[in-house]
Amino acid sequence: MDDSTFAADGFQKTLSLVAEKLLPSKCKPDTLCYCPTMDLIALATEDESVHVFRFKNQRVFGADFGGANLAVKKLAWKEDGQMLAIALSDLSLRLLSSFTGKTVHVFSPMPGGTKSVSLGDLSWKSYFTAPSRTSDLLENANQASPDNFGLEDLLSTTAQAPDLAKYAKTDLPRALSTLDIETSLLKLSTLPATGGDDDVFSSRSSLDAMFHTMQQMPVSGLPNDSVDVLASYSDNGTLHFKIFDCFEIGDISIPPIFTADSFGRSQDVPTKAAIVSQASHSLSSTSVLVAQNQQSEASGSLRSIIMPLTLQFLHNTVPYLSLVAQKCTNLTNILRYLSQVRQQIESEWRTAQDLPSRFIRNIEEDLANQEGEAAMSFKIAAYHLVMTGDCPSVMKEWLLDQVGDRGIKRWEKTMVTGYETLRRLIHECLIPAVERAQVIVSRLFGLASYVPAAQALGLNVQRIERVRDMLDCVNLLGEKLLLRVGKEHRAFEKFIRWLKLEVEIQSAEEGGQTWQELCEGRDSIDIVGVLGFISGTIGERNICDFIDERKRPDEIETWSPLDAKAPFYEKYKALIRPDAGTQDAPKLHELMGYLASLCDKVFCHIGETLRKNIICGKPLEITNTLEGSKVLDLRLVAGESRLFHIYFAGAKICGKPSEPSESDELYLLQADIAASGNIEIVATSRFGIPGISDIRFVDDKSLLVLSSTPQNSNLVELRYRESDAQPYIRHEFGTQDLQRRPMKMAVNGRKGRRAVVVLEQDGMRYTVFDIDSGAPDEANNNENGEAEEGEQDEDMEMVG
Repeated sequence: MDDSTFAADGFQKTLSLVAEKLLPSKCKPDTLCYCPTMDLIALATEDESVHVFRFKNQRVFGADFGGANLAVKKLAWKEDGQMLAIALSDLSLRLLSSFTGKTVHVFSPMPGGTKSVSLGDLSWKSYFTAPSRTSDLLENANQASPDNFGLEDLLSTTAQAPDLAKYAKTDLPRALSTLDIETSLLKLSTLPATGGDDDVFSSRSSLDAMFHTMQQMPVSGLPNDSVDVLASYSDNGTLHFKIFDCFEIGDISIPPIFTADSFGRSQDVPTKAAIVSQASHSLSSTSVLVAQNQQSEASGSLRSIIMPLTLQFLHNTVPYLSLVAQKCTNLTNILRYLSQVRQQIESEWRTAQDLPSRFIRNIEEDLANQEGEAAMSFKIAAYHLVMTGDCPSVMKEWLLDQVGDRGIKRWEKTMVTGYETLRRLIHECLIPAVERAQVIVSRLFGLASYVPAAQALGLNVQRIERVRDMLDCVNLLGEKLLLRVGKEHRAFEKFIRWLKLEVEIQSAEEGGQTWQELCEGRDSIDIVGVLGFISGTIGERNICDFIDERKRPDEIETWSPLDAKAPFYEKYKALIRPDAGTQDAPKLHELMGYLASLCDKVFCHIGETLRKNIICGKPLEITNTLEGSKVLDLRLVAGESRLFHIYFAGAKICGKPSEPSESDELYLLQADIAASGNIEIVATSRFGIPGISDIRFVDDKSLLVLSSTPQNSNLVELRYRESDAQPYIRHEFGTQDLQRRPMKMAVNGRKGRRAVVVLEQDGMRYTVFDIDSGAPDEANNNENGEAEEGEQDEDMEMVG
């Protein structure tokens, strides 16, 4: 490639090499992505493993999906870099925490997902719900300070972020509405590890990441008015949205944009299409999508379409959407936590009851096999032994041969451990989590009752009141269960002390001095406590009254709190009274199921309301200049008067990937989003760049193009917003090896750290370059290269 093809520039044609990595397996090009806030590279390999590397080549965390027969399709970082989203071939999503590497959320496949539908794109963007206030804040800050403040400073959670609160206008009502007491509550306790994929509550770091970091304000010192939107785009025109990591908005379908009527043509246009790219801006509620569909299977050509998508709920609910979404997400996480607590309680109690149940079952069978009046239950035999001291032969054989000293120790250890574990799970996990949920629901109830935007948010007072009522029931059950555990524990200590004494008495020689001394010890036994344990815990009323999942065949529910119009709390309180008779009250798992159902109704109504405020604009077809190219990128740039400009860059590919053509062209389109929400083309440009393999926008000023020919490979930059913009070479790779040619790239354009990751043709190696290196002012200031080397070492440190 002749250098005369490009414009002259004052840059060096060699960027500083920051890192280089040889991968363990071939990388999937479409999964390469750069963390927005930290120097982390995420990618998926062809063995269906996800890897996250530092610049110094250490593997930070990852996941393996090859054993589950799932293919990794797309990766996307959260805007603050705290999570990584993984889209799989079954249209399910997994969110991994950057702090722990563990799976934080697992989302089932999108509704309507089939094997014939695949993922087109995945994005995770942050939007400000009050763009006017945010713009005024940045303008005031930049006028009062020489520092160049930007949106990154508002979203930043790093220690380097400036304090912008001093430039914000005082707003007491808004400050009161965002006042939060959850940060004053005690932290939730960790749970025993389960070994499952969603085991995120077993470590303090992952628990804090889920519950105790979402309430933190950015280091800017301002309340967080941003909303994170996770969007999945499938190739059948279906869009699925989530906000704040896991709160479901739902999916919308947009196949009509690909019909013949949409473009005023009479020929048939297939409706199946794939959304291959998207662009958004933190201050705009309108995103821009690029979709492609197969115009003719015989010709194999593609038609590209740009379509605006307006998320009106971002601005219709100011300033409460961020607060409501955050509270609903926290409530969802608490429900997951409560569900796991319930499972742990039931599991621990079943484990604790296993050994005693076998002992009791054996003696029950032996006593039942006795003839005549000798046949009795263990309860009657134990009563007889406690009150009279007379031990039947069957009981004596059971005490000496089956229980014995060793069985007594095992019995005691099992039950004491079970009681202590139950007490901890209830006192430190169940009740605090319910109390935290009550605070959240109370906050939602206040917003639904007194906020004018409650209707736009989808908040319903009656539904939220039902959730509060059910939380009161769960809290009451937790308190009753805690009292029952303590009471049974004390009674068990008395029972096991009596049982030890009886084993010693029956093993001693009757009539001897030792036997007489042991019999005198019966006077110190708390007979009432022993009989209470035998009739209660071993009898009919015990902890199982609250947590047993087993249903009797004759049990038929004649009531349900889900459909009741009156509050259920008073009825439930009457059901669990000691004098309630044989009437059955709902167990812990039933109340949890009712609570989850009631919360789902609240969430679904909010999601449905927000989903109705997603509007698809009129699509704009790009001319057939690209001729089937999928090498493209899109960016939304803020202009003057708070208008936004769309920049679309695509490649006209004239050759094959294995045989790059000298006739390739870069096609640049500039369009504006009109007040009506439609897209209007402003200008188009063409630039001859041979062998285009990838295009990426860096920031609001420049874009990069990978160019490869049989002679050489270059990284080309274009300042696309300049009136006389011309492409010029920023880096010469200087390799003739076909396997070492650049194939794909990922760009990080954050302020103070602009870098590009380049994947080679064989997919086995990537290199990281500093985009800002080689500038004319930098070259003059670093004559001997020592300062440049020092800056490179400093850049390699992780931020955040």
